[in-house]
Amino acid sequence: MHAKLILYRFAIGIALFTLGLAAVSGIVSTHPVAAAETTGEQAHDRGVLDGQIANIDYQHGAFDLQVGGRREHVFVLPSTNIVRRDNSYGTIGDLTNGARVSVYASESEGHLIAQLIRIR
Repeated sequence: MHAKLILYRFAIGIALFTLGLAAVSGIVSTHPVAAAETTGEQAHDRGVLDGQIANIDYQHGAFDLQVGGRREHVFVLPSTNIVRRDNSYGTIGDLTNGARVSVYASESEGHLIAQLIRIR
């Protein structure tokens, strides 16, 4: 009886693990940046955007950048380098609403992706 219970729990654990993987892969593939990476489209250099952070979405790793009279939506990836004023490396947590930044960006499938963010 004890062996059946262990086997049953093991089977339930495998099923839950498989469902979790399916859910995660569905989330990742719907993210615009991840979708661009899977289609194999080449990213294009967008140069440097100097502006002011207008709205940060820490949960989704993105922010709006006010550049002159327009707003650009910028994605921050784990590979994005963030440089503080003292030239040390930072994280997305160092970005604040109203901060002036220079964003070295690329574009893929119409989405801006920050390669480097320099806090000014």
